[in-house]
Amino acid sequence: MRASQSLTPMPIFDMRPLRGYSARLRDATAAANLSPLEKIAMSEFEEKLARVRDLLDSHRLDAIVLSRVANFAWLADGAASYVGIAATFGASSLVVTRDAQYVMANNIEATRLAAEEPLEGLGFQPLVGPWHAPN
Repeated sequence: MRASQSLTPMPIFDMRPLRGYSARLRDATAAANLSPLEKIAMSEFEEKLARVRDLLDSHRLDAIVLSRVANFAWLADGAASYVGIAATFGASSLVVTRDAQYVMANNIEATRLAAEEPLEGLGFQPLVGPWHAPN
């Protein structure tokens, strides 16, 4: 590249505003009013959930537990399951069966998740235990 040529900045597309839009999946009225970008986020969640359920079938499993921070975020529309950013495993986990999906957390983390993350809107039912019990 010559010094006289300038670089044209590439537009940066920030996906963070889309985080949580899949949670609106359960509300038909809201779903009808979604932007095209929000509809993509919704269909992405549905596709990921179908992939997990296909994995259950192909390995003849009853359920799968996603405890790694990256796996939790992948399925849960970017939701944060960690307390410390350097953690490999989160403070909560997702459990997917053929006909339901759950979020397992202690009573302290469940409060944070309910306030900050749209998991119930994605169809995740809370399974809450006491903070002092082992995971």
